[in-house]
Amino acid sequence: MFSDAVPSVFSTMPRLPLFLAALATAAGDQIYKQCAAPAEQTIDGIAFPGADGDLVLLGGGTRYKYGVVKVYAVGVYLEDAGATLAAFAGKSAKELTTQLASDFYAAVLGTDGGPNVAKSLVLKFHRSVGADAVAGALNDALKGKVKEVAAFKEALLKLLGSSVPSGGTVTLGCAGGALTMGFDGKKSTLKDPELCPALLDVYLGASPISGAAKDGVATGFAATFADGACTVKKAPPAEAAA
Repeated sequence: MFSDAVPSVFSTMPRLPLFLAALATAAGDQIYKQCAAPAEQTIDGIAFPGADGDLVLLGGGTRYKYGVVKVYAVGVYLEDAGATLAAFAGKSAKELTTQLASDFYAAVLGTDGGPNVAKSLVLKFHRSVGADAVAGALNDALKGKVKEVAAFKEALLKLLGSSVPSGGTVTLGCAGGALTMGFDGKKSTLKDPELCPALLDVYLGASPISGAAKDGVATGFAATFADGACTVKKAPPAEAAA
């Protein structure tokens, strides 16, 4: 079992070209916020791309074993993050982890509108870890949340082989009610609508396996969408993108 007790280190690097996030005003007009996503972010010393297509990195943190041994850094990506989480743009990390926490994390998880928005978890390993340990830890975290948890563990073990090396990356992508796992150029897809919400809850729910990762999502989002980082424009998407 892994445990978490040490906060992660989060930083942003030069920003990518601007992307758009739509917001609805009280009068029903559409306002588009033009925001610059970081080209790269580091989570506890490990670099993560700021975006993967339409998925934007919110942030993340480190998963620890026994509270001191770094196992992997996890990054949480969300499709069209600016639009999905527009209501929280400009809020501080403190606000997002305290009085707004319940609404913010519900929006990320998709339980508060947008359950069909694509999401992904990217795990980058600080050290070599046996496949049994990786699959076993995630399997234990999913118990009670997913009926077919054994099928998930079996598929993940088959994908990982004997171990995940130091510097290795495991991706867990969620879209259309399916979970697509990736490792070392290989992919495996499980069509189980319970898996993705359960996996996201493992990291961002009421009892996360890494408090650092959950807080890091709020910290990363607040940094990307800080006051002044987004310019409000009243324009339709085509005109704003022109």
